Amino acid sequence: MKGQQNRSGQRSEAGPEHGVPERPPSPGGRGGGPAVARMLRLQQAVGNAAVGNAVVAARQAPSAAGSPAADAPSPAGARTASFRTVREPEIHGTFEPGGEQGGAGVVALVPATVGGPDLLDIAERYRDQGFENAADSRRKLALVIGVNAWAGGDKALEKVAAKVDRFRGSWNDDRFPVGVLGFTWSSDAVASVADIGQRTIPYGQLRQHILDQPVVPQLVNGLKELGRTEVYLHTSDSDTLSFRTAAGPLFSAAAERHLDAGAPDLLSGGYATPVADPHTGDGRLVELAGKLDLAVRDAMAGVDPRLVYFPEPNTFVRVRTDWDLDRLEPGIGFGEGANEGQSLVDSTHRVRERNGIEVVQTFDSRLAVTTDPDRIGRKVGEHPLGHPVTEDSIGRLFELAQSHARRQEWADRVAARYGLDPRAKEELATKVYAGLTNVEMLTGAAGLDPRPELVGQKFRDSLNGFDDTVIAVAIVTRRALLNSLLDACRQLTPDS
Repeated sequence: MKGQQNRSGQRSEAGPEHGVPERPPSPGGRGGGPAVARMLRLQQAVGNAAVGNAVVAARQAPSAAGSPAADAPSPAGARTASFRTVREPEIHGTFEPGGEQGGAGVVALVPATVGGPDLLDIAERYRDQGFENAADSRRKLALVIGVNAWAGGDKALEKVAAKVDRFRGSWNDDRFPVGVLGFTWSSDAVASVADIGQRTIPYGQLRQHILDQPVVPQLVNGLKELGRTEVYLHTSDSDTLSFRTAAGPLFSAAAERHLDAGAPDLLSGGYATPVADPHTGDGRLVELAGKLDLAVRDAMAGVDPRLVYFPEPNTFVRVRTDWDLDRLEPGIGFGEGANEGQSLVDSTHRVRERNGIEVVQTFDSRLAVTTDPDRIGRKVGEHPLGHPVTEDSIGRLFELAQSHARRQEWADRVAARYGLDPRAKEELATKVYAGLTNVEMLTGAAGLDPRPELVGQKFRDSLNGFDDTVIAVAIVTRRALLNSLLDACRQLTPDS
């Protein structure tokens, strides 16, 4: 997640995810793409399941060797940041042989700051919340934590060293393996604490520095030796509140639903906000704003997963162990600055498609982790219990930072993906978002059972002239927006 950092280097206020997906090789205008079997394609796209799962751009057969071809330098190659090692990476804890063979293993990668959560708490959260059976953590999980600080900060070296050392003295060999390293960073964009911000912090290079550590392939190989048939890297943030998802503990649920069987190249469930206090209602508006965001992401991904930002707090990327690799291919990485999730997705597609690989990318909001609401929900505010629903309270559901339900965020992503010109982009967004804060309409429809069809033929006809896939995205988005807003009205209405 993106945002400003405070003096400890911990991100404190999130801003919009402005990374946009790479455009497909189709013409611009109102959304290019071959108009083949128009109605069939449209019906298929709109009818997709909520879980977005697409095979994207398989252009040629794999090479005879079955291994990646040489590629251009890594996206993180032209770096402006430099790093100083404070503590070399060391692995504490061990894998435990035994158990069932096969299935997926995960190496999780987490940057941490000196002012952020305690490392022991981070590691225990992975162990206790990631699996149905906590003992599976020693057979299916490893973690790499990179403790970092800006080199010019007050006693940066000492603070990094102290935080790493505290963890190393408390994590025993009877727990799953955790690799911990400590380093400081400097950048030509940061000369003082006042310069530190979203535009200057080398987020991508920080994650890349952790990814490049030799303990990562060492742990990948350890999981392979335990009999794991697939190994994934998982990106996250140190302040994730919970890995308990709607589908169950994250790593068990991800393996059961996707990793063990389908082996997608990329998988994300996004993130949710905590459930509101049932007695006071505190956090209810933020919770509903989070549900609105995920509903739109699910809808977009059901048509085209590349429309959705795969966020840094919760994204899996497959290591091609079937090529006997123990790391990502050269050229796949996090880029330099912000939007490192987009860089990871785009570079994975770019490198693997060049080698004839059908890149499978899946978004499944049932795997959403719980994140800190203070960072993304500050502009949403509260809706006191018993207060009537107003246009203002509905409007604030769109104020969640990084939300794909936000009109500008949604329009930017659709326009960038399908090459819409500014006029077409504005026309499409105006149609999709028309009347969404009409409280009288929403509260009236919210009380109807069964719920009426929300997106009718008139709306479909108004989109004539756009490409089939753009129309499909517009239809499922408006349907998701209206359904989620009606649900929100029901929950916010007094005595509902």
